[in-house]
Amino acid sequence: MHVKKLGVALLMWACLILPQGAWGADAVREAMNRSAQKYFHYAMVLGGEARYDEAVKALDQAIGAKPDFAEAYSMKGSCLEKLGNDREAETAYRKALQINPSYGEGYYYLGNLLKKMGKTAEAETMLQKARQFQR
Repeated sequence: MHVKKLGVALLMWACLILPQGAWGADAVREAMNRSAQKYFHYAMVLGGEARYDEAVKALDQAIGAKPDFAEAYSMKGSCLEKLGNDREAETAYRKALQINPSYGEGYYYLGNLLKKMGKTAEAETMLQKARQFQR
């Protein structure tokens, strides 16, 4: 895992040092997106093995590489919820929806969490939005 962190750090360093012609902004953005996707897929594997702590760390790396990665925030919320960290899960779900307000799955997961937490009125609102965006 430390090697992957180093890779992202070196990539970011190269963006600052190399002239624009050597590494254009589009190439850097594409490399960061690929890195984020790899961390996300790794987190999916870890989550499938119920290794939620490790999955959260991988998702943090994905989010570090691509801060507007709504699906990574949502999956982080799911992992945190499985770990019993409902407040942190709620924050992650809300961040996913802040990034992508039409993300139906995010409303669904947040609605179910809020229902579990006893926040039934807000939960119903979120579940209605989930149905709205799933159409």
